[in-house]
Amino acid sequence: QHLEVRSEAGETYHLCDGYATVQGPNYALAKRIQQWRAMVARDAGVRTSINIAPATFTMSVEHNNVTFAISRAVSTFEPIEVFDKWTTKSIMTLMLIHDLKHPEAAGNPEVPLATPLQLMAATAVDCGVWRAGVRLGTTGEVSVMIYSLNRLLQKIGLPTPLADRPPSIPLAKL
Repeated sequence: QHLEVRSEAGETYHLCDGYATVQGPNYALAKRIQQWRAMVARDAGVRTSINIAPATFTMSVEHNNVTFAISRAVSTFEPIEVFDKWTTKSIMTLMLIHDLKHPEAAGNPEVPLATPLQLMAATAVDCGVWRAGVRLGTTGEVSVMIYSLNRLLQKIGLPTPLADRPPSIPLAKL
């Protein structure tokens, strides 16, 4: 679930633990360093662009059997949806242009922010996780089981719960 926090000024913030632990600690640290660097640059007066992309079918996801299976089946937990990489590329390109050109973009150091974390929160793209009622990372094992069952049902010719998802890696690879 999500954590509600009140600032000393009385403002309410909703925190979402959005790290997919299946990607490992190095990935989490690399993302956090990017965020820190953007906050430091903005504080130094540099216009920045740091946007949180939605869950996406990327090369790194597609090359890992576990993350691949999770990404193919996690959409059964509505409203979570994993985006196609071309959709995400389009969204993120438009957001970059917005950040660099719009006078009220959060990355503009002249725009006041109540907290440096608003730099990321202002344009983060929700893939349904914030509205799902489940914590990111808690659906992985079930998603792999759903994906595996789907592949087994496909092999024996029965209807599958994930028929709209493209088949890919053999069941034996899981």
